[in-house]
Amino acid sequence: MVQAVGAQTHEDATSPTTADLVLGDAGSVAVEASPVATASARPSAWKRRVAAAGLGLMLVLGMAVRVHNASDSPFSFHATRQFHSALVARTIYLDRTRPASDPERRAADAVFANESKLEAPITEHLVATVYQVAGHEDLRLANAWCAFVWVVGAAILLRIATRFASTAGQFTALAVYLFLPFAVAGGRTFQPDVLMVTLILAMALLALRHDEAPTRWRLVAVGAAAGAAVLVKPMAAPMVLVVFAALAIRRRGLVRGLLGVDSWMFGALTVAPIAISTVAGANWTGSGDGAADYFVPSLLGQAHFYRDWLQIVTENVGWPALLLGIVGLVVARGTARALLAALWIGYVVTALLVDYRTITHSYYHLELVGLLALGSALAMDAAITWARANAPTVLRMSRMPVVLLLLIAIGAAWVQRPDLSELGGPQARITADRDAASVTGMGARVASVSHSYGRDLAYYGNVVVVSELPSVDDLALLRLQGRPDPTARQSLRRAHVDWVVVTAPDSMGPDLRTELDAHYRLAGHGNGWMVYDLRHRH
Repeated sequence: MVQAVGAQTHEDATSPTTADLVLGDAGSVAVEASPVATASARPSAWKRRVAAAGLGLMLVLGMAVRVHNASDSPFSFHATRQFHSALVARTIYLDRTRPASDPERRAADAVFANESKLEAPITEHLVATVYQVAGHEDLRLANAWCAFVWVVGAAILLRIATRFASTAGQFTALAVYLFLPFAVAGGRTFQPDVLMVTLILAMALLALRHDEAPTRWRLVAVGAAAGAAVLVKPMAAPMVLVVFAALAIRRRGLVRGLLGVDSWMFGALTVAPIAISTVAGANWTGSGDGAADYFVPSLLGQAHFYRDWLQIVTENVGWPALLLGIVGLVVARGTARALLAALWIGYVVTALLVDYRTITHSYYHLELVGLLALGSALAMDAAITWARANAPTVLRMSRMPVVLLLLIAIGAAWVQRPDLSELGGPQARITADRDAASVTGMGARVASVSHSYGRDLAYYGNVVVVSELPSVDDLALLRLQGRPDPTARQSLRRAHVDWVVVTAPDSMGPDLRTELDAHYRLAGHGNGWMVYDLRHRH
């Protein structure tokens, strides 16, 4: 029978038996040991140092694997979202370092004015500061900064894991969080989700500390972390609110947990940053994409939505990590179960609130990585406990089973490289963007049909993409929402631009291609791009 894990106190979780698990010769895990048993099983100092060094090495390797091949990452993982952050950071950097009359700054300002502003540009301000320190703009610096933020999240995750898991479980948690290929690709991307995930983990750790010994200052710290996470990206709200509520209910009961002064203070601190910024007239609130691009009510009643949800999760995190995370939730007890259950509930609620993005945007599942890592840690402990009780000979045959598993995981993550063949490679995309923009000129206002809603074109070509003409996928979304398809002529009239730049010819609807070829001059074309002059219709 598998023993439940995670119910012990912090002192139990850090009992001396845990370091030996990495070396394969410790006693059972995640059970409360008597003082006599603890004293007799106390590991030597060098084993504790080896375990600590191994965990530290994993953090270093987690950073290294993310900066490897970082130069092509904007194209390999949701380029649209990354180039939005790149454009915002460039504008902030140039506004800080160039005079108002500088042509490049003016072009960047024009591009920024046309960008959607849904979230506070905290990540972008931080990256702009990195640019200033370095003295130049470079997307590799942005990727390196975001990779560092993800690794900081791994260190926070480790602090959480020490409360519930053995050293073997801690290694497992870091292996999943740092070296899952989806975490490698998403954990270095220039977008606010990386900082949001790290802040959610920080909030969870602070919430556990407050749960262990409640004080006003610890409550303020939890609320500040939750408020920061929600400010960075509002979709963090369900997860942080449910985590605090679950721990409060477990400690104080349903009524006092939800209606107590601490809960009201926490709620106020969580919404305060968003509320204050809105009252102050911050220009990032309420000016992003329409709600219909995130939430489509009809999807919730369709079976294919849940199939697609499961498919996008398994395609990115994989069945093994998903099943380990679920097993961890099942075997967990006490505070560990309350935390894991809260994280799962928060994730599910978030996914339902942004249902369309849930099945179309894989990075909306990055917050799943942390809870799967914690669940995997408890699943590993339960497996080791069962094996020690039922198959001790087999277990002794492998002195370092966890380390062996980690070496395989690190190697797989290191060699993992995105397949860019369908995009023609990053340099081909950059060349096409710059060549097309050379026809229109810097700062030109254009409509586009592109792979990244024109944002890579805006970034490399310094043009203002006023409108992204409906692609085949956009038209499919309109039909899903029950909205009529616009004709190509209507789309062009609404754009109010002089140029149409096409860098994704295969995404053009047949109606648009026919309209452009029949009535407008082809001003330039090359490998993978076309520019139409809309100033004269014939």
